[in-house]
Amino acid sequence: MAGTEGMDRNKDCLGTAGLDETERGLQMNAKLTKRIVTLLVFALLLGTVITASAAASVKLTIWDWHNPRVNMLRDAIEKYQEIRPDVEFEFLVTPWGEYWNRLLAGAAAGRVPDIAYFHNEHHGRFQPVLEPFPHDLFPLDELREQFFGFDAGFVHDGNIYYNPTGIMTSLIFYNKDIFAEAGVDPADIPDNWADFREFAKDMTVYNDRGDIEVAGFAINGYANLLFVDMNYQLGNKLFLPDGTGVDWDNDAGLQVVQTIADMYFVDQSNAPGFLDWTEAFGTGRAAMTYGWTWFRGMMDNSFPEINYGVVPLPSWTGDREPAISRNNIESGFAVMKGAPEDRKREAFEFIKWYMSEENDDLHVRMNTVMSTLPADMSLWDHPEILADPVISVLSTQAPYTIFPGEFPERVVNALVRLEEMIRNGMDPAQSLTTAQNDANRALREQPIDWVVEDYWDF
Repeated sequence: MAGTEGMDRNKDCLGTAGLDETERGLQMNAKLTKRIVTLLVFALLLGTVITASAAASVKLTIWDWHNPRVNMLRDAIEKYQEIRPDVEFEFLVTPWGEYWNRLLAGAAAGRVPDIAYFHNEHHGRFQPVLEPFPHDLFPLDELREQFFGFDAGFVHDGNIYYNPTGIMTSLIFYNKDIFAEAGVDPADIPDNWADFREFAKDMTVYNDRGDIEVAGFAINGYANLLFVDMNYQLGNKLFLPDGTGVDWDNDAGLQVVQTIADMYFVDQSNAPGFLDWTEAFGTGRAAMTYGWTWFRGMMDNSFPEINYGVVPLPSWTGDREPAISRNNIESGFAVMKGAPEDRKREAFEFIKWYMSEENDDLHVRMNTVMSTLPADMSLWDHPEILADPVISVLSTQAPYTIFPGEFPERVVNALVRLEEMIRNGMDPAQSLTTAQNDANRALREQPIDWVVEDYWDF
């Protein structure tokens, strides 16, 4: 159609003056034929160019739940497109609560992104729909030398399904202004639980009625995870090796539960009905709290007026061995098995480039924003890591932390109930037995197939 319209527009421009009808007809036919051939050739060439351009252009879709991370990824993509201008990217950001159901439903329906940001909490139900990373791009021997806890955190049946990004664990957050008003040096925060409990009592402020005004150690809502760390400090594993149950109801577990109960009812450095730990610390009504390092982001965004610092978690003896806390080795990109075959390789090429040394500064920035220590151990002495007031402390504790494997919600629910029973004044031994029964019931119905506590020395 385009060639015909061009021919019609040019008819009026043909020179035909002084020629008879036959000559004019012959000349017109010759010129028209030449123009038709030219236009057809041009159209064919144009079609070839368009087809080649379309074939050379690849669009990769990435799903994520965290806008700040996506914004930083855009910076990486701009760098990548300098060497691969033919690759385009499209993002879809979905809130965490909806993200996993949407991703799983998409996998079942065959409508998946090429790349999905992943969290190892969901490994069990998602591994069947994830594409193994190709070994030619991701040699395991090199990766295990580069990343902390690589085999425990990422190798499944000889493959990896997502890349390491950072390490997160728990620390003690303290309010600098409260310490200053009390004339107390944060360097005096004890490194063992017995002395720490006495210190927390001294930092607690009561009103005229004897109620807590400022908690010395706010743990409401997070004492359930403190239980886990204190168990590891005693060399007690959490799970049975086959993932069908937990190992909490023993002498070590009872020691931990009794200690947490005593923090409430003997020390009274916190109260069962006091504010949740995040609200207590965020509103300046806690001298100290226990929190995983993601809490830094919440404080900076929701409670920017609070001047806080961090110190490592205390232990029973003041030593960090056999372990001081649980960690999570955070995961990054996963490639969906249902993605088109021609885009999978492109996705892996991008991930390989993203993990490369030339992006070290981006990885450092990404980890500090996410409040994690880079999983790449070569970055632990990066100037920005050493200068960061939270991540630098995290780097001193991380080597003594344990990644247990999958830590699913059904186990967390049993721990939450354990804390509730303690705060309600139930006998610690009975609380522990009940919580273990809850966890075992859930794990008998759906065992954990990824327990790696044996990777660590106890």
